[in-house]
Amino acid sequence: MGLARTYPSSPPVEALQPCDLAVHEGDWLAITGPSGSGKSTMLNQLGLLDRPSAGQLLIDGVDVSGFSDRDRTDARANAIGFVFQAFHLITHISATDNVEIGLLYQRVNRKQRRQRALAALEAVGLSHRCDAKPSTMSGGERQRVAIARALVREPRVLLCDEPTGSLDSNTALQILDLLDELNDAGLTIIVVTHDPVVAQRARSRIEIRDGVARYV
Repeated sequence: MGLARTYPSSPPVEALQPCDLAVHEGDWLAITGPSGSGKSTMLNQLGLLDRPSAGQLLIDGVDVSGFSDRDRTDARANAIGFVFQAFHLITHISATDNVEIGLLYQRVNRKQRRQRALAALEAVGLSHRCDAKPSTMSGGERQRVAIARALVREPRVLLCDEPTGSLDSNTALQILDLLDELNDAGLTIIVVTHDPVVAQRARSRIEIRDGVARYV
């Protein structure tokens, strides 16, 4: 509530002015706006990557904005999955090994890591490519691996930063179809995007301009 982020400078930069945002379980939310509007700042707040300058960030009624760095890391590992435009995969290891990396911060033994990684790849339609390396994959396949890496931790929320930004239009639609399927299965999805095609897929939308966020 009243979440805001100001960066110290002369004069201070109000990257995100106080806003009230409610995300409910099962939501499919798009955050839109021009470059420099505050979208990434909002994503960093929701993903517990940065601390607000003012206001509260509540998860299940608990204010996590004052958590220690260790508690914030634990909260991210247990509740939030991240998908980025640039995939951030290790190109010289298999898709399965890349997905297993998503479990390194959880207490999961090697056998369970492999089983869950294979299940996550199957969930995104890539069981036939589990041994392939990202360097041999298309952009759409690499983004599916990245989504599987986020899903393997069984997050409550999937945060996506321009997930179709590096893809052609047909492949982007396939990724959006996958996000729809995941949302239909109950996963909460928040996507930061400048693409109106992506925004139209969401069930609700927030626009940010000059640090001011509003529902549209």
